[in-house]
Amino acid sequence: MSMSINNLTFTGRVGAVFSIKKFGNGAMLEFTVAVRSNFKNKNGDYDVQWFYCKVWDKPECNFINMLSSQLVKGVAVTCSGTLEFDPATGGPKLFTGTDGVWKAVFGVNIKDVVVQLPKSGGSAAGSASKGASKADTAREEQFEEIDDVPW
Repeated sequence: MSMSINNLTFTGRVGAVFSIKKFGNGAMLEFTVAVRSNFKNKNGDYDVQWFYCKVWDKPECNFINMLSSQLVKGVAVTCSGTLEFDPATGGPKLFTGTDGVWKAVFGVNIKDVVVQLPKSGGSAAGSASKGASKADTAREEQFEEIDDVPW
């Protein structure tokens, strides 16, 4: 099995789902994910890093359509993929925000997405089952703690 050196896995909350773009030989779903730090900065605020995510799929597969129906603003997701670098800077893509301040965002070509469904659904898919491991329960509790999301 070959392994890529450029591999990134992160967990955060969906900020926006932009669109599904169709091409002759495939399709692409674009969305953003905000990852909040675990501690507050000097100003007492949590720092947030944004990731611009792209999921590529073939037209005959229905993965993108299924995924786009689950990706709504604020839903927790765990994503794995490869980090994209800006060819000009070798770092994140830089842009001016609507407030006139320079901002940076990392692009990620997503290979795997796990949508963390809320526990409040009772028997909803994604909720812990009777046979869930301690690691699964701890992972779900981690998402319950993130209540003060910055959006």
